[in-house]
Amino acid sequence: MPEATDRRFELLGAETGNCLRVSVALEVLGLPYAAVPVDLRRAEHRSPAFLAINPDGRVPVLVDRSQPEAPLTLTQSNAILFHLCDLQPGALLPVEAGPARSIALERFFYFVTDVIAPNGNAFFLKHRVKAEGADHLAQRSIEAIVASERFLDDGYMAGDAFSLVDIAAVTVIRASADRLDWPSLPRLRSWFETVVTRPDVRRGLAAFASPGSNM
Repeated sequence: MPEATDRRFELLGAETGNCLRVSVALEVLGLPYAAVPVDLRRAEHRSPAFLAINPDGRVPVLVDRSQPEAPLTLTQSNAILFHLCDLQPGALLPVEAGPARSIALERFFYFVTDVIAPNGNAFFLKHRVKAEGADHLAQRSIEAIVASERFLDDGYMAGDAFSLVDIAAVTVIRASADRLDWPSLPRLRSWFETVVTRPDVRRGLAAFASPGSNM
């Protein structure tokens, strides 16, 4: 694996949705980090060097060196996102208990469980030649994306401010963009075009892009 540069955070990852959600969050929050590419095709995530960091052999991995004497390593993407939110309270998730926070959490987990999970499982089944099950799960994910348009009354997925919910949504919707009937989803299309063209989001989406990529 390539060596990380000297930054407060190191994000070991690849061009997967789970990794890109973390890199987008880091960019939006303006936190200094080094993106350390892990070549999944060459099984670098199974190398002794990587397994010493994450024995599960999965990406992303975030190493937080804000306290050099006790660096923190996190290996679950959603835990990483909440950790980053805690570092800048209120920036991506309401802090105070109440309707705004509850709605944001509900919609975040909607995308995690109803959109991202079936989409990921479809990918898993497709690569094991189980096409019928893969197609069923992929369609469930698309249907959940379509249904999410009902959240868009105030500009963003959880209100009038960009939040953790938008980060959870943008990568999976971007990955499924060619399967959506955009003319029938005007609010979702407007939201997507706004979010995906934000400079910080674009930088996060390009964190692990190959040289010469359009991102």
